[in-house]
Amino acid sequence: MNKKLLLFLVLIQGVLFAQTAPNLIITDLEGNTHNLYSYLDDGKTVILDFFTVNCTSCQDGAPHLDTFWDDYGTDGTDQLRVISLEVSNSSNQLVSETAEEWGIGNPVVNLPEAPAAYSSFINAYPTYIIICPDKSMSSLLDFNYPETILAWEQNINTCDFGSDFTDVNLFANEIVHCQNTIQANLVVGNTGTTAVTGLNIDVFVDSIYHSTLSWNHILPLNTNTNNTLYPINFYSADVNGALIEFIVTTDEDTNPINNRDSHNLNDGIITPNTEFTFQIKMDLYPTDLSWFLTNSTDDIIFEGSGAEYDAYEEIEITTQLDSNDCYTFSITDAYDDGICCNFGDGYFHLFSGEDTLTSGGDFGSKFIESFYVGNEIGIEETYFENKRITNKLYFNLVGQEISAPTQIGIYIQKTIFEDGTFVSQKMILTNTKL
Repeated sequence: MNKKLLLFLVLIQGVLFAQTAPNLIITDLEGNTHNLYSYLDDGKTVILDFFTVNCTSCQDGAPHLDTFWDDYGTDGTDQLRVISLEVSNSSNQLVSETAEEWGIGNPVVNLPEAPAAYSSFINAYPTYIIICPDKSMSSLLDFNYPETILAWEQNINTCDFGSDFTDVNLFANEIVHCQNTIQANLVVGNTGTTAVTGLNIDVFVDSIYHSTLSWNHILPLNTNTNNTLYPINFYSADVNGALIEFIVTTDEDTNPINNRDSHNLNDGIITPNTEFTFQIKMDLYPTDLSWFLTNSTDDIIFEGSGAEYDAYEEIEITTQLDSNDCYTFSITDAYDDGICCNFGDGYFHLFSGEDTLTSGGDFGSKFIESFYVGNEIGIEETYFENKRITNKLYFNLVGQEISAPTQIGIYIQKTIFEDGTFVSQKMILTNTKL
């Protein structure tokens, strides 16, 4: 089958049907019984997530559905119940291991096949069936970011607010940061029933106001800002803190829960090694692929295209990078399916010396990562003056002193100079050889 046709088929979603949801009484892997009608009678909206353990799109959607569960489930607003049902006749152990690997926190049920009352509504995996307290239901097929998340929100809003409401939803997408520089694509979706005519996005760093972005255009319902001619991109070179938060506001928004997104700025990648190696194995369709590496001034260090290579070919590129600079690596797939899973077992790895910076293959349409190359060994430059080091102390993230980092992770290094001054800085151990 032609790849383009296959992708067109699996991207169909938004199937609606005006039927009364059949009751469902099921037991999850923890032995807890769930009665659909009991939840509905208590005023809860329910999402039934039908999936299989070998479904890539199911895995892609799982962490986003878990975030939904956190926001609206028993530990959030308590207006929603999510039940994931595996229906491929897999063992309980395999389903349990898969749920843990995918990060599914809501109840998980293992069934040999889809319940008879719902089987006619399931034409692909995943299928998300959203049921309102009045027992009306809608169905969404497949998972696509961010469209499926916005569709979940749209349907739940309809359950709660009826047919006349305003709501917008914010995602901080494609975030890259290195040292004090951060850039992000901010996606705002219209999950209400009326067009939105203006947006303001406030930016906070460690809860302190940083700046505001204004978007003065029309955002139709059931769309997002990336679908318009005016995508919203944030860039700043003076972000100094541990957490950045984006909050969108618009007039008469009925649901502020989904108006914010945040990103931890302490998870950056740092390496002292200046030798950089890029390895990649193509999938069946290498012509879909392109990649490049840039420095902090957007100079291209190297770039390439899969059109130059054969299916399943493996290549390696090694280059020297300048120290004390930020670099950004990006790889894209024109058909939104990455390189590992649907049409081969492709992959990519980024190495700096012996350190593995990052790797992947199941990245959808785009993967982007930034890292800092800096030297932390020997004589360090502080306040533009060379000072000789007399001692180095190491601490874990709870402040306990340790003899030296021995496991991959994040630590605090305290460097003491011979004049008694010291510098504390975060270090990320990406290889057990220190």
